[in-house]
Amino acid sequence: MSCAVCSTGNAAAAWGARLAEVDYVPAFPITPQTEIIDTLARWCQDGELPAKLIMMDSEHSMLAAALGAAATGVRVFTATSSQGLVYAFEMLYAIAGLRLPLVLVNVSRALANPITLEPDHNDVLSARDTGFLQFHCETSQEVLDSILLGYRLAEPAKILLPVIVNLDGFYLSFTREPIDVPDLAEVRQFLPRFAPAYSVLSDKDSVALGATVLDPSLYTYFKHQMHRAAEEYLKRQGRFRHLFEPERDAETIAHIQATVDDYWQTALRDSPTSFLPRNAGEDEGGVSNNDEIMMQNIFDFADDLGP
Repeated sequence: MSCAVCSTGNAAAAWGARLAEVDYVPAFPITPQTEIIDTLARWCQDGELPAKLIMMDSEHSMLAAALGAAATGVRVFTATSSQGLVYAFEMLYAIAGLRLPLVLVNVSRALANPITLEPDHNDVLSARDTGFLQFHCETSQEVLDSILLGYRLAEPAKILLPVIVNLDGFYLSFTREPIDVPDLAEVRQFLPRFAPAYSVLSDKDSVALGATVLDPSLYTYFKHQMHRAAEEYLKRQGRFRHLFEPERDAETIAHIQATVDDYWQTALRDSPTSFLPRNAGEDEGGVSNNDEIMMQNIFDFADDLGP
């Protein structure tokens, strides 16, 4: 039986990791992500989450540890923000290139300098071409749902790509709003325990991981495989994605994503003409694009996601 709670975006991310029954959480705190790690650490200490949480000495070592753990075949979760994501950038390519399907939450904050507390997505958009799939969330509910959906879509053998779930720092990370926390038994039907679809590192069998590729055409083939995997991901999650949300017949198009979209839609409803060009006619309007995953109940669509 699901329950409704009042949750910050950060706490919703922690709930997503808990319900996904992650095995390993390498961590390094950075504002505004810290609440996620604090919450998971408390649950691990109290025995509510039977996972191993390790505090690392930097975001780079955090993602290096995430890579190593994922390569052994466990379900891995971690989180960072802003300068932390950039500091760990080298490892993003390594994780994606090794096709390790972990989930990384990025609590977006603008990059310095100057130092600011505002989210502008320069951090997460800089990771666009690393090979990570990206989910951009408008609400706390989408944060929780996107983590579960991220594991479900990333782990099948035809995809095997890591996921970034992005939420806006401060605007969403610390804002409390109602969310529906699903029952663990219901989640397990949607997201079974992780069964690696690849050879894992172990002390029993020798496995080559990240072997050197000197042939340019073969290197390109590896990257093409990642591209095909991303196409498979888009095909499976396509029914949740509404790229454009038309408000009316429009000639003016605005690209809006994440929490700002909620403000945009409210303002557009209350004062639609204020967004038009100065000499625009009354028949012109706007199209809202929130780049969100539309999930009223992700469990209703489990069969459409494939095995």
